[in-house]
Amino acid sequence: MFVRKEYKNLLFIGIPLGWYFIASLIMNRLLSPKEIAIGMSLTIITGVIIYTIFSIGKSTYTNIKNKDGLWKKYMSVIILVGAISGLSLNESMDNLFGDFSHPVFYIVTIITCVSLSFVRVLDERIKLILYGIKSITFSFTLYFFIIFVQLLPLAMIGLILFGLGILMIVPIFLMIVHIICLWNDFMSLKIKGGKLSLALIFVIGISVIPASFYMTVKNDRDNFNRAMEYVYERGLEDTKKSEINIGGIKRTLTNIKYIKGLERNDRGKTTIPYITSFYEKNILKNKSISKVKAKKMEQVFLGSKDVSAWEEDYYKENEGIHLENISSETTYDESLKIYKSWIHLEIQNDENWRNEFRTTFNLPEGSFITNYYLYVNNIKKYGLVADKRAANWIYESEKRKRRDPGVLTYGGDNRVLLKIFPFEDRQLRKTGIEIIHKGPITMEFEGRKIKLEGKNNNIEFENGNFAYISALEKDNLERVVRPNKYYFIVNFSKKNKNYKHDHVKAIEIYIEENNLKDRVGEIIGLNYEENIFNYDEFKISKLNGVKNRGGFYLEKSIKRILYENYVKNSTFRPIIVVYSNSIENGVITDSLRDFKFTMPEEMAYYEMDKNNNLIKRYLSDVDFTNRPFKIDEIEKKEVLKWQSKDGRTYYLPDNGKDSIALLNHNINLKDVEVSDLWEKGLLLKSAHMSSTLHPEKYVDSTLNTVKESIKSNIMSHSTSYIVLESKDQEKRMLEKQKQLLEAKSSLELGDIIEMSEPNSILIYVLLVLGLILMRNKRIKN
Repeated sequence: MFVRKEYKNLLFIGIPLGWYFIASLIMNRLLSPKEIAIGMSLTIITGVIIYTIFSIGKSTYTNIKNKDGLWKKYMSVIILVGAISGLSLNESMDNLFGDFSHPVFYIVTIITCVSLSFVRVLDERIKLILYGIKSITFSFTLYFFIIFVQLLPLAMIGLILFGLGILMIVPIFLMIVHIICLWNDFMSLKIKGGKLSLALIFVIGISVIPASFYMTVKNDRDNFNRAMEYVYERGLEDTKKSEINIGGIKRTLTNIKYIKGLERNDRGKTTIPYITSFYEKNILKNKSISKVKAKKMEQVFLGSKDVSAWEEDYYKENEGIHLENISSETTYDESLKIYKSWIHLEIQNDENWRNEFRTTFNLPEGSFITNYYLYVNNIKKYGLVADKRAANWIYESEKRKRRDPGVLTYGGDNRVLLKIFPFEDRQLRKTGIEIIHKGPITMEFEGRKIKLEGKNNNIEFENGNFAYISALEKDNLERVVRPNKYYFIVNFSKKNKNYKHDHVKAIEIYIEENNLKDRVGEIIGLNYEENIFNYDEFKISKLNGVKNRGGFYLEKSIKRILYENYVKNSTFRPIIVVYSNSIENGVITDSLRDFKFTMPEEMAYYEMDKNNNLIKRYLSDVDFTNRPFKIDEIEKKEVLKWQSKDGRTYYLPDNGKDSIALLNHNINLKDVEVSDLWEKGLLLKSAHMSSTLHPEKYVDSTLNTVKESIKSNIMSHSTSYIVLESKDQEKRMLEKQKQLLEAKSSLELGDIIEMSEPNSILIYVLLVLGLILMRNKRIKN
């Protein structure tokens, strides 16, 4: 008889199991016989184990429920020990089932189990308080129940093979005990408290943890957006204090690194089931943040430093692959009055495995890339102009699939990066770049120089927004030496706490000894924010009101100083002197290359070391790696003085090369019309210079630049030339480009990351249906 009843119960459980299996077939598209067999096997195993758990739970309740409440007390203690042991075991196994290592999981587990251990409480107020606590922690119990009920097959295997599967079943027992305790409390309290009030307490209680989590996520999202705007889209003239919660930024960046796999040495699973997925979708809105941006945010706000993460694409050397041959051909286009040159490259893979070729080259001022080709399967394919974020996304995506992409991208100022993949073993591949220019130019690829033909012309072009001054024209300009204006920056990051007074004293001595009182521009106490003082304010405050916190955001101050001096056409040369015990912790990125036009003397700043020695550090060209040069004094540098048609004075570098002067530092591409292709190239370059000075207009300027670049087939600093193997790849890239341009965000648009979480809803519904069917059967009997 017992066997028959058990089989009847199993039959009832089989009904929702059947629906679950059918739904799984539809949702997972199990079409092959093999997949259907696997699905059926897993469903049957899950059903048997669910039935076993119900039997154990029912037997436990039936045999111990009459022992004067001891079952709840002892069961909760057993569950507490099992739960803590399970959390510890999971952590020791590299978070096999999820990262539950945060102390909150242990604390709430203890609170939950302790609250369940209180039985036979006579005081109604205490009983009501316990009911509220149990209601609050029920969502915690439910969360772990949903996670581990899906792992019942693994629990059974673990129980049989290792004896550890019992720890995976603990959340199931905790759920049973929690429900029984809540129900008993409800039945006991309803006599005086009323059903509606108790139900309301339960609803409010069960909402506390989810609501708190949601508010935390919302605050983190708003805080993260403010931080991203501060670093990437804030106007350089904006010196207002930020409203950024550093603790929130640390939590957000930590979670983002785990989610996106940006941490180099992570071991084990670092996501929390469901919570991580919800957090990622709400913080990043299905976009992504690159490793470089994440590291920069950490350096700015948290003071961390990871030099190795910077600019990996640009400094990676080729291994086992080299430039075999380089040639060129130049023609003059009479209609456009420009030279068009093709540079042909032959690249040889020296290895017996697949390889990638990367190289950087500098594009002379006034020269622009207008076409690109790559041989793919012996077919010469010409490139497309596309948003550089979309182009590099599809390049990396197809590279992982070992397809055939090649891409050209600006990397800062006039530096261009060329990437091609794959090269099969010992393969020779051919590629080419078309460049338009006004006169003869010389370019260098992999240490090999190539001269492109042309006639030297005395070119001076001016249209109110920008001007182009050729090297020949610059020879006729007056050479001047701008007097120095000094900007002293003191490191007030959290890692430089013990040196404030030494730095202040050193500044006072340097100003006094060199008689610089009248030539001090600013004295800045810098952490992730600027605290700006003039000389008189500095003499009074001694920077005592500035706090050491966050990182040393050196790049921010340098950019602002260069911006203000450039837009004001300053007759002074800004000299930036930095005081820091650890200059290497200063946040300086490759984006400073684009500010080269604002500092015609040279892109450099000066460090005052602890022995009061002046050390020069370059920001571009000569040595971007910041190798120091000890000097006795700041040397004088000549620049060229040029006047626009409206009489304004601009200063150009005395370098024997063509130059662009930005006459309108706030260019809107929609408002400017040019007549020919070369002028369109000048306009795109000038618009990039303008957007460099106005990061707050990044979104609109990028959108307009991409549109104009695609329309003219001229590669800009916001676009790339890319060759792809198939139309399908091109379609995917164009879809990504559309999404990026519509997103209007500093974040890149990433693929939605599907978390490896089973379909819990169906399993949960299955369990509820099973409970209902068994209860109805018992009542009927």
